[in-house]
Amino acid sequence: MILLAAAVATLASWVPMRWPTADPASLALLQDTPINCLLLEPHNFSPAFIDKAHQQGIAVVGVTNQPTTANLDAILSDVPIPQSKIPVYPLVPRSA
Repeated sequence: MILLAAAVATLASWVPMRWPTADPASLALLQDTPINCLLLEPHNFSPAFIDKAHQQGIAVVGVTNQPTTANLDAILSDVPIPQSKIPVYPLVPRSA
C-alpha cells in the first residue's frame, strides 16, 4: 500500500510532454522548463535516451499496449497489461 501511495505521489508531480525522438542530445531542449516526464512511443524506447533522461531527473513513460523490457517508469495504455512489471496507467481518450 505504501508503494502504491508513492507511485501516485510521483505521478501527480509529473509534468508530461510527448517526445518525438530518441536522440539523447534533444534532452537539452528541456533545460530550465517544468517538463519532467516524457511520453515515448515504442520506436523511441532507446536505452541511451532513457538512461540520459533518468540522469537528468526526467521520468520516461511508454505509450504502448504491450509489455516491455525497456527501463521505463510506467506505461500508458488503453488496455490492461497484467504481465507488466512496471505501473500501467489508463490512457484516457481526449474528448471531442
